[in-house]
Amino acid sequence: MLMTEIMIPLVSRTLYVLDRQGFIRMPLKVNGVQVKVVPVSPLAEAPKMEEVNQLLNFMQIANAMGPMGQTLLNISEIVSFIAEKMGIDARLLNTPEEQQAMMQQMQQAMMAEQQPEMPTDETVAGAMQ
Repeated sequence: MLMTEIMIPLVSRTLYVLDRQGFIRMPLKVNGVQVKVVPVSPLAEAPKMEEVNQLLNFMQIANAMGPMGQTLLNISEIVSFIAEKMGIDARLLNTPEEQQAMMQQMQQAMMAEQQPEMPTDETVAGAMQ
């Protein structure tokens, strides 16, 4: 009731006044794309955050079950789900291709760290003396 009777008319009127005074130009555009302003109350966001909290609780339980529980979790999908529920712009997340490239880089770095250091000519010469 508060949203429909007060907030929406108030936001609409504010945008109208800003347009009339030349502060903004309606229809409102961001980077050339027309946008729609929708006021969202904290109460409307609460169910989304409850879903996020339930997911986080489940993740804790699954992780506590060890490797078997951890195999149940699709981390990239979980991150996308949480970002969506929290209203995070998808452009801020890495694409699946970017994620794959980053994983390969991390794996290569880990493999490089695990390989034993090869002896150099100086080390071999020093050991022979």
